[in-house]
Amino acid sequence: MSVLMIARPRLPVVASYASVQHMNNLTQKKYMSSVVVKHGRGGRVSVSGHTVTVLGATGQIGRYLVQRLGRIGTQMVIPYRGDEMHFRHLRPLADVGQINFVV
Repeated sequence: MSVLMIARPRLPVVASYASVQHMNNLTQKKYMSSVVVKHGRGGRVSVSGHTVTVLGATGQIGRYLVQRLGRIGTQMVIPYRGDEMHFRHLRPLADVGQINFVV
């Protein structure tokens, strides 16, 4: 029996610094901005522009992962084997065309 541990994914952070110098050259202010994963407005019709492959999507954790990714507008590729009855509960979790099932 194997144990799968899932942690929150860390978002890539890209920092850029811009310094502003005043006339007396003694005061500098630094500004930092970060880039996070792009996502849609929310709801079933949002589009984020990301495509992911979800392995094990028909399991308990995979179902909630597909639901969360579908909510932010991620296009998903879900490989499966077996009958259509095993994965048809995943279809209403995202908009039409966001979930692609691959044999």
